[in-house]
Amino acid sequence: VYSRGGFHGGDIVHDFLHTTGLRSDLPVQPEPSNPALSCDAQAVLLRVNALLERDVRSDANRLRDALVDYLERNALWKSRLPPEEEAREYYRYFEESNSQVARRWFDRAELFDDDFSQYPAEPPLADPDRVADLLAGFMLDQLAVQSGPPPRKAPEAREQG
Repeated sequence: VYSRGGFHGGDIVHDFLHTTGLRSDLPVQPEPSNPALSCDAQAVLLRVNALLERDVRSDANRLRDALVDYLERNALWKSRLPPEEEAREYYRYFEESNSQVARRWFDRAELFDDDFSQYPAEPPLADPDRVADLLAGFMLDQLAVQSGPPPRKAPEAREQG
């Protein structure tokens, strides 16, 4: 129910229009939201969040928001998935309540697919060079913002393996 493959037309807007019987031929193109950040970007954000969690200054939050914006523009590669066993454990924890939702609202037995073949045995580690590239690019971006010209696009990042 919550995967793009399960939506009519591949996205929630077209699915909603189809389900409600509204015109679906309108030039509606939903903006991507909550994009998948690369493993390296996730590592950067995880560390920054840990460092800023005790900092209540509004400028720290603005800096974090700017970092998220930068990462969403420059680090949208394949996201890090949790290890297969961790994903299975999470699935099992919510399995009964998800089944209740599936039966009540969707007239089916399962809410989510239980195929975990895409999950790795061990999660990939962030590449220190790519993490450094992202941080350096963000610093240059912030310098450009402070000095006036529009934000720079990140330097060509190394391909993620």
